[in-house]
Amino acid sequence: DVTVGGSTQSIELGGRYLQVIESHDESPVFFLVNLWQTRLPYWSYLVPLGLLCGILDRRTPYGRLTRYATLLVVTYLAIISAGQTKCRWYDVPLYPFLAIIGASAILYAYRLLRRWRQWTTQPVLRVRRPPQRDRV
Repeated sequence: DVTVGGSTQSIELGGRYLQVIESHDESPVFFLVNLWQTRLPYWSYLVPLGLLCGILDRRTPYGRLTRYATLLVVTYLAIISAGQTKCRWYDVPLYPFLAIIGASAILYAYRLLRRWRQWTTQPVLRVRRPPQRDRV
Protein backbone atom coordinates (compact mmCIF):
# COMPACT_ATOMS: atom_id res chain seq x y z
CA ASP A 1 0.00 0.00 0.00
CA VAL A 2 1.10 3.52 -0.80
CA THR A 3 -0.20 6.67 0.90
CA VAL A 4 -0.92 9.46 -1.59
CA GLY A 5 -2.46 12.72 -0.40
CA GLY A 6 -3.84 11.20 2.80
CA SER A 7 -5.55 8.20 1.11
CA THR A 8 -4.20 4.70 0.91
CA GLN A 9 -3.97 3.09 -2.52
CA SER A 10 -2.69 -0.35 -3.38
CA ILE A 11 -0.32 -0.86 -6.26
CA GLU A 12 -1.53 -3.61 -8.57
CA LEU A 13 1.43 -5.10 -10.33
CA GLY A 14 -0.24 -8.22 -11.65
CA GLY A 15 -2.84 -8.15 -8.89
CA ARG A 16 -5.97 -8.71 -10.97
CA TYR A 17 -4.12 -10.79 -13.49
CA LEU A 18 -2.45 -13.21 -11.10
CA GLN A 19 -5.11 -13.42 -8.36
CA VAL A 20 -8.89 -13.66 -8.32
CA ILE A 21 -10.35 -10.42 -7.00
CA GLU A 22 -13.94 -9.91 -5.82
CA SER A 23 -14.94 -13.52 -6.69
CA HIS A 24 -14.67 -13.00 -10.46
CA ASP A 25 -13.36 -16.54 -10.97
CA GLU A 26 -14.53 -18.01 -14.28
CA SER A 27 -13.42 -20.76 -16.66
CA PRO A 28 -10.75 -20.11 -19.32
CA VAL A 29 -13.40 -20.13 -22.08
CA PHE A 30 -15.67 -17.69 -20.24
CA PHE A 31 -15.21 -14.87 -22.74
CA LEU A 32 -15.87 -17.06 -25.79
CA VAL A 33 -19.04 -18.46 -24.24
CA ASN A 34 -20.07 -14.97 -23.14
CA LEU A 35 -19.58 -13.57 -26.66
CA TRP A 36 -21.34 -16.38 -28.49
CA GLN A 37 -24.28 -16.93 -26.11
CA THR A 38 -24.93 -13.61 -24.43
CA ARG A 39 -23.31 -10.65 -26.11
CA LEU A 40 -23.46 -11.37 -29.85
CA PRO A 41 -25.70 -14.41 -30.32
CA TYR A 42 -26.90 -13.59 -33.84
CA TRP A 43 -23.80 -11.88 -35.19
CA SER A 44 -21.48 -14.60 -33.93
CA TYR A 45 -22.23 -16.69 -37.02
CA LEU A 46 -20.66 -14.04 -39.24
CA VAL A 47 -17.32 -14.07 -37.42
CA PRO A 48 -16.17 -17.54 -38.62
CA LEU A 49 -17.38 -16.68 -42.12
CA GLY A 50 -15.45 -13.41 -41.94
CA LEU A 51 -12.33 -15.30 -40.88
CA LEU A 52 -12.71 -17.57 -43.89
CA CYS A 53 -13.24 -14.59 -46.18
CA GLY A 54 -10.13 -12.91 -44.78
CA ILE A 55 -8.12 -16.02 -45.60
CA LEU A 56 -9.58 -16.28 -49.12
CA ASP A 57 -9.31 -12.56 -49.90
CA ARG A 58 -5.53 -12.21 -49.70
CA ARG A 59 -4.84 -9.39 -52.13
CA THR A 60 -7.43 -6.79 -51.22
CA PRO A 61 -7.17 -4.28 -48.39
CA TYR A 62 -10.34 -5.78 -46.90
CA GLY A 63 -8.66 -9.16 -46.55
CA ARG A 64 -5.61 -7.61 -44.91
CA LEU A 65 -7.80 -5.63 -42.52
CA THR A 66 -9.74 -8.77 -41.62
CA ARG A 67 -6.56 -10.71 -40.92
CA TYR A 68 -5.22 -7.84 -38.80
CA ALA A 69 -8.47 -7.62 -36.82
CA THR A 70 -8.35 -11.39 -36.32
CA LEU A 71 -4.82 -11.14 -34.98
CA LEU A 72 -5.91 -8.43 -32.52
CA VAL A 73 -8.96 -10.41 -31.37
CA VAL A 74 -7.03 -13.65 -30.86
CA THR A 75 -4.20 -11.91 -29.00
CA TYR A 76 -6.47 -9.91 -26.73
CA LEU A 77 -8.70 -12.91 -26.02
CA ALA A 78 -5.65 -15.00 -25.11
CA ILE A 79 -4.39 -12.32 -22.72
CA ILE A 80 -7.67 -11.73 -20.90
CA SER A 81 -8.50 -15.44 -20.79
CA ALA A 82 -5.15 -16.29 -19.19
CA GLY A 83 -5.77 -13.87 -16.31
CA GLN A 84 -7.33 -15.04 -13.08
CA THR A 85 -9.91 -12.26 -12.65
CA LYS A 86 -12.53 -12.37 -15.40
CA CYS A 87 -15.10 -9.57 -15.35
CA ARG A 88 -17.84 -9.47 -17.99
CA TRP A 89 -16.77 -6.13 -19.42
CA TYR A 90 -13.16 -7.13 -20.16
CA ASP A 91 -14.20 -8.28 -23.66
CA VAL A 92 -15.81 -4.97 -24.68
CA PRO A 93 -12.72 -3.72 -26.62
CA LEU A 94 -13.16 -6.70 -28.96
CA TYR A 95 -16.51 -5.54 -30.38
CA PRO A 96 -15.22 -3.13 -33.06
CA PHE A 97 -12.78 -5.73 -34.36
CA LEU A 98 -15.41 -8.48 -34.33
CA ALA A 99 -17.67 -6.10 -36.28
CA ILE A 100 -14.91 -5.63 -38.87
CA ILE A 101 -14.54 -9.40 -39.22
CA GLY A 102 -18.32 -9.91 -39.54
CA ALA A 103 -18.61 -7.05 -42.02
CA SER A 104 -15.95 -8.64 -44.20
CA ALA A 105 -18.20 -11.68 -44.59
CA ILE A 106 -21.08 -9.44 -45.67
CA LEU A 107 -18.81 -7.55 -48.08
CA TYR A 108 -17.45 -10.77 -49.56
CA ALA A 109 -20.99 -12.10 -50.12
CA TYR A 110 -22.01 -8.80 -51.74
CA ARG A 111 -19.04 -8.88 -54.09
CA LEU A 112 -19.76 -12.49 -55.04
CA LEU A 113 -23.42 -11.66 -55.76
CA ARG A 114 -22.45 -8.64 -57.83
CA ARG A 115 -19.98 -10.71 -59.84
CA TRP A 116 -22.59 -13.46 -60.32
CA ARG A 117 -25.17 -10.92 -61.45
CA GLN A 118 -22.79 -9.47 -64.03
CA TRP A 119 -22.02 -12.97 -65.27
CA THR A 120 -25.70 -13.92 -65.61
CA THR A 121 -26.77 -10.73 -67.38
CA GLN A 122 -24.24 -11.06 -70.18
CA PRO A 123 -25.43 -13.15 -73.08
CA VAL A 124 -23.77 -16.51 -73.38
CA LEU A 125 -24.14 -16.79 -77.14
CA ARG A 126 -24.66 -13.81 -79.36
CA VAL A 127 -26.67 -14.48 -82.45
CA ARG A 128 -26.37 -11.92 -85.18
CA ARG A 129 -29.37 -11.31 -87.30
CA PRO A 130 -28.81 -11.01 -91.01
CA PRO A 131 -29.17 -7.47 -92.25
CA GLN A 132 -32.64 -6.74 -93.54
CA ARG A 133 -33.00 -5.59 -97.10
CA ASP A 134 -35.24 -2.74 -97.97
CA ARG A 135 -38.31 -3.90 -99.82
CA VAL A 136 -39.69 -1.58 -102.33
